[in-house]
Amino acid sequence: MNKKITSLFFTLFAATFVMAQTAPVLHFKIKGNIADSSTNSFATTAIGSVTYTNGRHGDASSGLETTAGAIQLSNAMGAYKVSFPFTFATWMKINGFKTVNPLFTSEDDQTSYSGIWVQVLADGTVAANVGNGGLPNSTGRKSAVTNSPVITNTNAWYQIVVVANSISNFAIYVNGVLAPSTLSGSATSMVYLNGMNSFGKVGSYNKGSSSNYYFDGVIDEMALWSTGINESELDAILLEGTTNYNTAVENKEEVNFSFYPNPSNDNISITLPSSFNGESTSIKIYDALGALVKQEQITVSGVHDLLIQDLAKGAYVLQIQNDRGSANKALIAY
Repeated sequence: MNKKITSLFFTLFAATFVMAQTAPVLHFKIKGNIADSSTNSFATTAIGSVTYTNGRHGDASSGLETTAGAIQLSNAMGAYKVSFPFTFATWMKINGFKTVNPLFTSEDDQTSYSGIWVQVLADGTVAANVGNGGLPNSTGRKSAVTNSPVITNTNAWYQIVVVANSISNFAIYVNGVLAPSTLSGSATSMVYLNGMNSFGKVGSYNKGSSSNYYFDGVIDEMALWSTGINESELDAILLEGTTNYNTAVENKEEVNFSFYPNPSNDNISITLPSSFNGESTSIKIYDALGALVKQEQITVSGVHDLLIQDLAKGAYVLQIQNDRGSANKALIAY
C-alpha cells in the first residue's frame, strides 16, 4: 500500500460511488445525528455536550464538535470490538492540542488498556494503539506512533486511516500519504475486557485514567472495518469519504460532465447536463492533499468557464456535486 499521493489523481474511479466489498462494522456519517449507519445499527447516546457544525465540505450539521462531549456506544459486546485485521478511518479538524486528543476507543476502561484506540498526541503525531487487558503502561499496550508531527495546523481538515494487519504491522495514512511510524510497548495480543466502563466512544476516553478526556475539535465521518483496506479502496475514500464503503448508501445518479482543455494553465470550460438548469450545483477543486482550493456555486446548465490561472502547477481533482450526486475528474494545471 506504499504509494505516492499523486497516484490518486491518475487512478480516479469513473463511477460516482464506488462500493467496497466489505461494509464497515461501525459508521458515523454525522448528518445532524449520532446514529450508527452500519448494518449493525448500534444504539448510541451523547455524553457531555455535543454540537453540530459545518463538515469538511462546508455542509451544515455534518461535523460533530466534541470539545466537551462525545458519542458512547451502548452495546458493550458490539461487533465494533474487532480483532486483527482492522481498518479505522475518520476526517477530523483539531481546534487545539491537548495532552490527550482521543478520536476513538472500542473499549474504554479506567484501570486497564484493552481493545483499540486512536488519538492525536500533543505534538501533532498520531498514535494507533491496542491493549492486552493489562495495566495502563507500556506492558499493557502495543502502539504505532508517527515518527513526526502529521497534524500540524489547527482548523484544517485531515483524514486519518489506520490499517492494522497484526500486532506488529500497523500503517497510518494521513490524507492518503503513508506516515512512517514506530512501534512501542510489549503487548503481544489484543484483549477485550467487557468491564463496567468498556463501552466504545467517539471523541473521548478515560482509558487508564479517572480523567475523561475529550477531543477538542470536529469529527466529520468515522468508520471501522473488520478487515484491511486495499490501495484502491484507500484512494476512493480520500476525497469522497467513507460513505463509499457503506453498502446501504443512498442510490444517487452519476453526475456526467466534461471539461476542456486538460492540461490547462488559464481557463477551463465545463459542460453540464441540460437537466441541471436551475439546480444548485457546486464546482470544487481539491489539491493533492485533499484541501479545497477553489469553489463556485452555479444554477445553470450548459458550458461554464472557470479560471484556474491562480493554481500552482500540479495535479488536482475537479468535483461537480449537487442533490443528484457527485463526480470527480483529474485536472492538471501547468
